[in-house]
Amino acid sequence: MLHALAALALFAAADWGPTDAVGYWLTEDGDTVDVFACEDSICGRVVASPDIDPDGPPVVDENNPDPALRDREILGLIFIEGFKETKKGWRKGTIYDPRKGETYRSAITRTGPEELKVKGCVGPICRTLTWTATDAPAE
Repeated sequence: MLHALAALALFAAADWGPTDAVGYWLTEDGDTVDVFACEDSICGRVVASPDIDPDGPPVVDENNPDPALRDREILGLIFIEGFKETKKGWRKGTIYDPRKGETYRSAITRTGPEELKVKGCVGPICRTLTWTATDAPAE
């Protein structure tokens, strides 16, 4: 019981709320994502990836369904956009997955001091991933 009360007190005393998603996050694939405020929404871009050598040749968005966008570099690519803030988190946005060239309806909710839940949906099928807080990558 004491553990539950202590966890609840920590949750209540946090300097964040369910809509606070701004910061650097480590995805389940090992990418580092910078989530930042953009106008009245949030946006996100890939700033580091274990699949991309920052000193190597650029890795581009070759799987994009739009041939005109296939030359965009993955690092720096804004792939989170269009979210609306609610009391429960960020809703009705989209997340683009350059690995698959797919765009998903999405919702993002901060569920703890070090955790975001990122839900992506295609039609009625949804998947929720957990991203963890991380430091900004070294430049």
